[in-house]
Amino acid sequence: MAGNIKVSNVSKLRSGGKMFISMDMDLSRVKVKSNMEEMVTPVISNGIDSVLLQSVVVAGRNRYYHFLRKNHSLPDSASMLYRDNAEVKNIRYNVTVPYEPWMATASLDARWERGGCCAEPERGRISICNLEPRKFVPNLIYVTPKAQEVKEDSAERTAHIIFIVDKTNIDYTRPQNLVELERIRRTIDSLKSDKDYTVTSLTVKGYASPESPYSHNTYLANGRTETLKRYIVEHCGFPYGMVRTEAEPEDWAGLEKYVEGSFLENRDGILALIRAGMDPDRKEALIKKAYPDDYRFLLKNVYPGLRRSEYKVRYRIRKFTDIEEIKRLLKTEPRKLSLNEMYLAAQDMRPGSEEFINTFRVAVAMYPGDPVANINAANAAMAARDMKAAGRYLEKAGNSPEALYAKGMHAAMTDRYDEAIVLFREAANAGMAGAEEALKQVEELKEYNKDFNE
Repeated sequence: MAGNIKVSNVSKLRSGGKMFISMDMDLSRVKVKSNMEEMVTPVISNGIDSVLLQSVVVAGRNRYYHFLRKNHSLPDSASMLYRDNAEVKNIRYNVTVPYEPWMATASLDARWERGGCCAEPERGRISICNLEPRKFVPNLIYVTPKAQEVKEDSAERTAHIIFIVDKTNIDYTRPQNLVELERIRRTIDSLKSDKDYTVTSLTVKGYASPESPYSHNTYLANGRTETLKRYIVEHCGFPYGMVRTEAEPEDWAGLEKYVEGSFLENRDGILALIRAGMDPDRKEALIKKAYPDDYRFLLKNVYPGLRRSEYKVRYRIRKFTDIEEIKRLLKTEPRKLSLNEMYLAAQDMRPGSEEFINTFRVAVAMYPGDPVANINAANAAMAARDMKAAGRYLEKAGNSPEALYAKGMHAAMTDRYDEAIVLFREAANAGMAGAEEALKQVEELKEYNKDFNE
C-alpha cells in the first residue's frame, strides 16, 4: 500500500452467522510528517454490497496527539491508532462482522489514504484476497477403448408358432403362424441385405410345455425345432449346415418364473413342487393332483406361451474408419459402432460440446455394462456438471486405475475432499497418470478451505 504497509498471513473463518478475519500488518516502513497520517481501511465487497472494517491509522507526532484529544475525528471510534515512530512495528489485525449471504462471492480489499492538515489526500485501493472458498479444477481423463479385431453381435427373437396338436407340423391355417413366419423372414432378410453385416450362424431352440410324458415332449420339441429349421433354410436362403438346433423338452424355468410372480392361491405349494428334485412326469402329476384348479388355469393360460421357438442370428459387422460416416451412424444406427469407433469420432469434436458429450451418452446406452463406456460417460456428465448422472455411471465403472481416478474427480467436484484423497492415492499407487497432481490440488484446497464452516 503505497509501498509502506505490508499485509500477510490473511486468515478468514466463517462460523454460523459470523465472519472472522485476521491478518498481519507490517507498519515498519510507514514514515509520515508530523501533521500527516496514513490510513488503511479493509472492506468486504462483492461489487454491489460492502462492509467497511476497522481502520488502521499511522500518524505523525502532531497528528497523533490531535487524534488523542479529538478521537471523534478518526474514521470511527474503533479505529486503531499508531505513531510512526512507536515501538510496535507489527500488529495482528482481527475483526468480526455478521455474515451475510452475499459474502459467499465477496473479496477482501483495502482502501488506503495518505493525508493530513491542509493537504490534498492521496487515495488508492488494492485487492487482498477472495473470501469465497476455492473450487476444485478438474482434469477429466477419457479412456481409449480397445479396438475390436472382430466385431460380432446377435439378434435374438421369440416366435410363437402353433403346431398341429401332437404333431411336429406347422399349422399353416392359423393366421398367427403366417404373421410369426413373416416376422422371422423380415428379421433374417434385414440382416442379410445390409452391406455392413455378414451373417455367420443361426440357432433355433424349441420349447415344449410340461404336460404329457417327458419322453413325448422331447420328441415334439426336437421335431418342431427341426421343422422350423427346414422352413428357414427353404425360405431365407440359409445353408442347412449354418442353422443349429437346440431343444428344451419342458420349460420348467418359464413356468417357475410365471408362478413366482403370480397371485395363485397355492403359489407357494406349486413353487415347492416345481423346485423339487424329482422326475418331471411325477412333478407334473403331483401339481395336477394337489392343486387341480390352479393346474387347469396354468394349462389353459400359461402352458401355450411356454410352447415357443427362439432363434438367434449371429453376424459380423464391418469396421468403420471414416469419421464422418461414424458421426452419421451415431445418429442413425449406433448399434453398428464399436466403443473405439465412437471414441475416434469424439476426438474430432470440440471437448465439452453437446455433440461431444452426447457421443459418450450414446456409447454407454449401446454398451451399458462396459466399464470403459461408463467411465467416459461419467466424465462427459461431469463436464456438463451433471453430477447425479455421473454418479450413476460410476457405479458401473469398476475399480481400474482409470475408474478410481474418475471417482476421485466426482468426489472432489462435489466437495467430498476426504473421499477424493483416498481415491486419488489409490489411483496414483496403481500408476494412473494425473492422479498425483489431482491429489496435491485436493490437499491444498482442503487446507485452504478448512476455515469455511457452515
